[in-house]
Amino acid sequence: MEKLSNKEFNEKWRGKTKQFALKVIALSDEMPKKESARVINQQLLRSATSVAANFRAACRGRSKQEYYSKLCIVVEEAYSLTLLLSYSLTVFKHPPINQ
Repeated sequence: MEKLSNKEFNEKWRGKTKQFALKVIALSDEMPKKESARVINQQLLRSATSVAANFRAACRGRSKQEYYSKLCIVVEEAYSLTLLLSYSLTVFKHPPINQ
């Protein structure tokens, strides 16, 4: 496994979280047009964009402690996102997002 510098790691994951958020946005346009889907869809959008936004904020952390704190928020949002995606997959029989 290749060792990345902090800067390379941050750049790589900034791109990955942004691309994932864009995929979730595209997925949201394909969700069924019913109330239950609308509620899950809104949460999916918030969580996916929050992961990307909070990772960017972590990268701008002024200290290691601030970076770690913001990264913990990213992990928390990502965990919520996986739960919402599993709901979407189960309830709406939607195919998973290809990464």
